[in-house]
Amino acid sequence: LDPDYHLFRRLKTDEIMPTYNVTRRSEALLIVVPDGELHDGYRVLIDANRPDEDDDAREVEIRGIGEIGPDDLTASSVLILGEAVLDPRVGELLARTRSPVAWSEAGFDIGGDLYDGERQAVFLTVHHPDLPGEGVTVYYGNGADALSNATVLGFYANSLLVFDTPEGVSGVEAGDAMPRAEVIRRMDFEFHERIEF
Repeated sequence: LDPDYHLFRRLKTDEIMPTYNVTRRSEALLIVVPDGELHDGYRVLIDANRPDEDDDAREVEIRGIGEIGPDDLTASSVLILGEAVLDPRVGELLARTRSPVAWSEAGFDIGGDLYDGERQAVFLTVHHPDLPGEGVTVYYGNGADALSNATVLGFYANSLLVFDTPEGVSGVEAGDAMPRAEVIRRMDFEFHERIEF
């Protein structure tokens, strides 16, 4: 029935391509940060997700990975920053999604391609496996200078982006509204379903 999608219809939530907007528009958002040092690029993303004075209905909670309880990752949309993605509980959550990324101390791997450069970062959003309509977003850089695009992440409409910050560009600069890193890989997770009789 309508194999070429000529008729308008309301998409099911799992048919909508997951992007950062799925996570950041959530009424309840848990931001999970690594224990220890928090690079400026991650702070920028935290500040961008804080509710403003006109948005008192939105709940945003920030917790260190060591403060996460057994059910916290399954209760709302989640934004995972930095090395917090290496925690086994986060790994279990992402293993139940369509994420193609594997993280390690050496960097991150996408389909057999290892990104281990200190100036490389990945920005990933997938559908939350337990909450239809919610998202799980990860922003991870192999080093502080890899996070140079933190101020412009909201402008990208992709499910996965890999950034490479050029030599001579350092970290993130407050108020910088221009991309500073090159996008070297992009993926969109679209899952069209053919309806047949």
